[in-house]
Amino acid sequence: MPRGTRSRISVAEAESMVARGAALSEVASRFGVKPATVGKSLARRRKEHRAFVGHVMATDVGKIVIANMVEAADLGLLSKKQICDLVGRWRDEHKLLGRTELEALEAICNIEPICSVPIGKWLQTQGAAFRVCTHVELSAAVPFWITDASRDDLLLSGQVEMAPGVPPGRPTYVLGAAATAGSEHDVMLDNTRRGASPDRPYWTIGHPFKVVWLSIYESSATTCSSGDGDRVRDRFGLVHYEKRKQLVTISFASDSIAARPQSRPHVFHSRGNRRFKTATDAEVTGGIKSSASSSVGATLDLHTLAHRGHAGDGAVEWVSPAIPYVEIKDACLTILGEVSSTRGNVSVPTATQPYADDDTTYASKLAARRPVALNIRLDEIFA
Repeated sequence: MPRGTRSRISVAEAESMVARGAALSEVASRFGVKPATVGKSLARRRKEHRAFVGHVMATDVGKIVIANMVEAADLGLLSKKQICDLVGRWRDEHKLLGRTELEALEAICNIEPICSVPIGKWLQTQGAAFRVCTHVELSAAVPFWITDASRDDLLLSGQVEMAPGVPPGRPTYVLGAAATAGSEHDVMLDNTRRGASPDRPYWTIGHPFKVVWLSIYESSATTCSSGDGDRVRDRFGLVHYEKRKQLVTISFASDSIAARPQSRPHVFHSRGNRRFKTATDAEVTGGIKSSASSSVGATLDLHTLAHRGHAGDGAVEWVSPAIPYVEIKDACLTILGEVSSTRGNVSVPTATQPYADDDTTYASKLAARRPVALNIRLDEIFA
């Protein structure tokens, strides 16, 4: 091979480079193609980005994503430049690696950094004695992740035992018979797998290439009784957890994350969640002005949408990079039990559900609360 040249890479290698945050121009040059944004004027790029956004809006889920993106601009969570850059990366992922629009969105969400609306002051107003939580699906075991900090690379997906009485130090645990609905268990993890030093690899709550979604732990939402899976799924807007999915809550002391970067989420963190909600009820009532009235976001309450026809607030929420388990204090896992129904698919009201809650309905509600028509606002952003 002549000096100064490099062999072309495979699709898998290209995806790995993107996951590690490599510039798409570098990936493209190794992959043997040219990104859509290279060598074009700013005006032309923005015109192409606007056309791509229009293409995405051909589906109801696309309309939901774009409406939330525009609300992020309206509230000052993302600048016009940030949106243009993110949409450019999104379009390149779609064109360069042949992913669908939502697959491409998920790919850039995996490495999208925390935005510039920190929540430190808001956390301070909550006092010291509160717990933070996140929610995951209970499958064969509860997923945690282990990373190698020296290479910034995902090594493997680990598992954790929640049954009481199991000593720490084993790399893999299986859920025991004690993991019944309503039961609570201390979380015990081996932090030094493969003979590594304690600072690498390490267990994390949340995938290392994605943000972890956090909220205040509400005892009223998890009362340790039958039906907690449904209540938590609805209150926290977890529409992707369908019937028969098992849910758990991981909670821990709030001072565990006091020194970590945290911020209000926006749609490029959401990985295409079709019930993501940018503006809070108070911000919608105020006309979605140019600055956010809160440093934390709010989930969409799925029960309120289905039974009152209102896209109202559920719980507060914010995001953080994956949290090393060594920083977590007083971790506890609560088994919530099985979700008994599926949300988000009813297009015609029924006797048991008086309002539609499908994608078309939610997309229409997001569009209806806008002070300026969505397409007009998009033209302004990409002008």
